[in-house]
Amino acid sequence: MKSVFLIALLFTNVTYAFSLGELLGYANDASFDKYEQSFVQEAAKHGITGLRKARIYFGETFGKDDVAEGPPGSAVERPTVIVDEKYWNTLSDSSKELLIFHELGHALLHENHQPGIMEHILLKREYYEAHREELLNQFFKNAQP
Repeated sequence: MKSVFLIALLFTNVTYAFSLGELLGYANDASFDKYEQSFVQEAAKHGITGLRKARIYFGETFGKDDVAEGPPGSAVERPTVIVDEKYWNTLSDSSKELLIFHELGHALLHENHQPGIMEHILLKREYYEAHREELLNQFFKNAQP
């Protein structure tokens, strides 16, 4: 297990030609880009703008049953999400979106587990696909970034 505070390391707003995450081997994996972009677009549709960029990468999670997480206290400066790659590779496209939306709900919107997208257990793909708009409206309705 890597001994790094994985959810969020805060850095200044200074832009570098490279990121500290890249230096540490924790650069965002391109596998997550479209889901993070979708999250930002959906948030904007619901009036939530100016969200910080999260760090999302494949790695070891802390709990034996966790498939994605942000370490406790990590969202203070740079929100970070760690995803179990084996689990990720078993998911459908819509389940991948749901997983990233759920984790970014914790990391960027400071949401706790509750019914809907923030359910403790990932919703079934079929349910998410059938009720996506309703779930997104509920998810972003009371969000406080």
